[in-house]
Amino acid sequence: MASSSSSAAHLAVDEQPARALRLELEGEKEKEGVRSTHNEEQGTRAEGDNVDYCASGTHSALPEPKPTEKLDERIFEPFLPKNFSARSDVWSTTAFMKIRVKDSRVVCKDFAVCSLCRTIFKCKKGNTSTLTRHHKACSEKRKDTPSVLHYIKDPTPLAGDQRVGQALPFTVTESVAFRKLIQLATDLGARNGRPFDADRSLPSAKAVLTAVKERYSKVKEELPLLQVKSRLKHQNRPLQMQFDAWKTYHKGEEVLATTVVLEKDENEGAEPDLIALRKLESGQGEDIADTLQTVLDDYGVRKDEVLFLSDSCSANIKGLTTLGAASIPCYGHLLQLAVKAGTYPATTVSNPATGDTQKSLLRRQAEAGGSLIGKQVPLPKQMKKPFQACQLPSTI
Repeated sequence: MASSSSSAAHLAVDEQPARALRLELEGEKEKEGVRSTHNEEQGTRAEGDNVDYCASGTHSALPEPKPTEKLDERIFEPFLPKNFSARSDVWSTTAFMKIRVKDSRVVCKDFAVCSLCRTIFKCKKGNTSTLTRHHKACSEKRKDTPSVLHYIKDPTPLAGDQRVGQALPFTVTESVAFRKLIQLATDLGARNGRPFDADRSLPSAKAVLTAVKERYSKVKEELPLLQVKSRLKHQNRPLQMQFDAWKTYHKGEEVLATTVVLEKDENEGAEPDLIALRKLESGQGEDIADTLQTVLDDYGVRKDEVLFLSDSCSANIKGLTTLGAASIPCYGHLLQLAVKAGTYPATTVSNPATGDTQKSLLRRQAEAGGSLIGKQVPLPKQMKKPFQACQLPSTI
């Protein structure tokens, strides 16, 4: 009898840990069921998202969104779980999105944010009627609110005559960089005569404007089309024509200017006169060729009667090739490019690619051999390129 009671007591003692283990397992199953229910309500989540921990203060260590306030995007971020928009039209990147903590990616259950105004709302058990009403009102409000761009007036560009009247195209003669360039070119090239001071000798923008106006008035009054045609008809061949194209500053239009050298009376030499200023559809070579042909037709001149002069940019050379006309380069332009190649960079600079220092040709020559006066300076490749790219075959 005593043995029987002892065995029962022993079984009761052994049954206690087993029962505790069984209760613990049942509790885990209940928790798993709750998580499954939450997952169904939330839809498919992005990998790494944790649901519920910041909802309704269930985890005091995590921040919680505040309804009716704007979303603090330093702490939270909106997101849209996969396939979640299929449950309601209100869930989309242009309507409402769910919220999660930015650092931990913990999903804040029962909270949503408006994609338009970034206001936080609380929505429980899938009730989206409040969200739908807000989205409709918010969308209509944004439509009724005019864009601020409507109240910004574009600056009205000055008309061409206003720009000319203010001498804006000619202010380059007053710029410090231009005056330094002229002074440098004079110091390097002048051999005799009194010293040249660019600041005192170069004309002002207003002086250039006055000269241009006088020149234009003279050409317009004294050289009408019929008179020019008559003079060209009796002039020796080949005729010398110059042209150049550029884009206007105030309208951004491509234009082509053409001048011709007109012979004066006996022993009075010749001078170039502007005969055409035409708009171009583009700055391409084909367009330049077509425009030059119309100028020749207007003045009754054949292309084989003309020797053209232009700078050696690719568009001009392409235009002359397309037109099939004879031409020579502008040596002033070639010398300008050669001088630029020889004087760049103006100061010693380092090459970020190689780490080497770069010096202009003239600076290297001066440092290597002292003064350049009376010395033969070899012409480097970078100074030959402008001449090799011109209309004439290079012999350099």
